Amino acid sequence: HCPGIVQHLRCALGRDVTLDQLKERHGAVLLATGLWKDRNLNITGEQPGLTGLHGIQFMIDINNGKGTKLDGHAVVIGGGNVAVDVARTALRAGAKDAQLFFLESRDAMPAWTHEVQEAVAEGIVLNPSWGPKRLLHENGRVTGVEFMRCVSVLDKNGRFNPKYDPCTTRTVPADAVLVSIGLTMDDPGLAAQGLISGGLVNMEFATMRTPDPLVFTAGDCAFGPSAIVYAMHHGHRAAYYIQAFLEGQKNPAPYRIPYQTAQVPVAEDPNWETL
Repeated sequence: HCPGIVQHLRCALGRDVTLDQLKERHGAVLLATGLWKDRNLNITGEQPGLTGLHGIQFMIDINNGKGTKLDGHAVVIGGGNVAVDVARTALRAGAKDAQLFFLESRDAMPAWTHEVQEAVAEGIVLNPSWGPKRLLHENGRVTGVEFMRCVSVLDKNGRFNPKYDPCTTRTVPADAVLVSIGLTMDDPGLAAQGLISGGLVNMEFATMRTPDPLVFTAGDCAFGPSAIVYAMHHGHRAAYYIQAFLEGQKNPAPYRIPYQTAQVPVAEDPNWETL
C-alpha cells in the first residue's frame, strides 16, 4: 500500500550496519527497534544458563512452534498481561500447576481484568504483594524461589520504588521459573553515543527527537512496553516531525491528531452485536 519503501531484511543495527552509516546515507533516521532483552531480577542465585529458568524466549519458541515442554510446578514472576499469558501458556506446555507472583495488590496489578479472570478460571493461582528475594537451584537446575512481602510499590512521588518486609518471607518450590517483569534494550553502540539510558532511547516527546539531531525515535524502545495503538501514534508523530525536519522547518506547528469520520456499513451477520 506504500510504494517506494525499500526493506533490508536480516540487517541488524550494530552488526550489519552502524548508525553512522545510516546517517551518511539518509537525511534522517528513525529508531523503532522495540525492546527485546529480559530485565534481570537482580537477586541472589540468579545466573544465566540455569535449567528451568525461562524468559521471553519461552514465548518466542512457543509462537514459532518449537516450544519448551514443562512439567511439575511453574512459578511466573510478574503481574502484567504478558505474565498472565506466560502462566496460561505454561499450563498448555505441560506444567502441573502455575502460580503468578507480583508486587502489586490484586486490585492494582497491571494486567487487564478479563485476562486475569480467564487465567483464574484455568487454575492459575494469584499471589499478590510478593517480590523475589532469592532464586534457589541445585546442580544447575532451579528448585524454587524465596519471596518476601512487598509493602508498597510506588514512592510518595508515584515512582516505581518497591519496599519490602524482609522478615516476612515464603519459599515456593518450582521446576520452572518464568520471569516476565518487562523488557529492555541492550545496544553498546547506541549507549556509547549517549542515546540510551535506563534501557530506553533518550528522546523529547515534543519533537520525537533524540540528542542526535538526525535521529528520531518511536515505540517501545523510547516509551517502554505498551500497546500497538500507542506505537502507531508515535509513528505518526515521528513521521510528521521528520518531514518537517527534512523540509527545513525549524519550528513546526505542534503535531495534531488528524480526526476523520466516514460512514461505516453495518455488518450483515445477524449475530454481529453478539460477536
